[in-house]
Amino acid sequence: MSLIPYNKPFLPVSDQVDLLSRRGMAFDDDVEVAAWLQRAGYYRLSGYWYPFRQSEVVGTVQLPNGQTRDDVRVRDDFVAGTTWDQVVELYEFDRQLRQLVFDAIERVEVGLRFHVGHTLGARGGAEAYFDPTYLDTPTITVKRGRRRRSQHDQLLEKIQLAIDLSDAQFVSHYTSTYSSPMPVWMLTELLSFGDLLFLFRSLATRDRDAIALEVGLSDASGAGAGGALQAWWKNLRYIRNTCAHHARLWNLNVTHRIADQHLRPFDALRHTVGSARPRLYPTLAVLSYLTHRINPSDDWCWKLREFLEDCPRAGRSLAEMGFPPGWEEEPVWNLV
Repeated sequence: MSLIPYNKPFLPVSDQVDLLSRRGMAFDDDVEVAAWLQRAGYYRLSGYWYPFRQSEVVGTVQLPNGQTRDDVRVRDDFVAGTTWDQVVELYEFDRQLRQLVFDAIERVEVGLRFHVGHTLGARGGAEAYFDPTYLDTPTITVKRGRRRRSQHDQLLEKIQLAIDLSDAQFVSHYTSTYSSPMPVWMLTELLSFGDLLFLFRSLATRDRDAIALEVGLSDASGAGAGGALQAWWKNLRYIRNTCAHHARLWNLNVTHRIADQHLRPFDALRHTVGSARPRLYPTLAVLSYLTHRINPSDDWCWKLREFLEDCPRAGRSLAEMGFPPGWEEEPVWNLV
């Protein structure tokens, strides 16, 4: 496929408003539309009017499995009846959804920070992360005569960087008072969500499984499912970053999805297996599952249900987010 140069001209906001009108977007107040474009930007808002653009079938695509699908081209003009109010409504729905999802991830993250620090500390004491015998990290290896950092080296570098960059009062107090390395149950409060995942991945399998068991993830034998927790965590890190960067979430094409093998063992989540498209729904179900198991009195799943009662918003459907028919009846949304 050959690349072509980008040659679209710069458009002042007033010209952007005119362009939307020519393409069939209905609105009564040019000034209001211009104000929105100045606040949020044409490119960001375009993700919210994209579902309202017309499309047409221009051919067929041959799939690797021998089947075919329609080759659909999305046109620039809008479906008849599309209004600016619909775009704003969808944008506001997405903003509130991000806040709800970020709130749930915070609840899960705080719980995981405790369990990682507590489990490793109980296993090997305050400085257990310095001792590879308490971890599942390879030692330094030599490849083609050149020294290569081990996972343990990388872990210690991430920890030291987090300490060096922190301006938390407890960090300055500790480093100015004690000569010993910071205890693991303190430093887990400093690590980013991604670096905390790196530490979790570095733990011995028995400890990853123990943490999984603490947050309600067990396999058919009753043992902790550390592999599933790691897969869920990677997905939540991706969704967390999406929320933190204020990116479109409601119909996100989730590239870091949770594999079916890490959903199937859990009765409350088995209905999410085999989703036709990598959408947000499995992540929402996992968050409902985790928030309840970390805190059985947590009411996040009911907050989300209440928020979604007004759907579809702007004429869109929950199916576009991956919600299956009858999702409200699934056990994961009826936790008490």
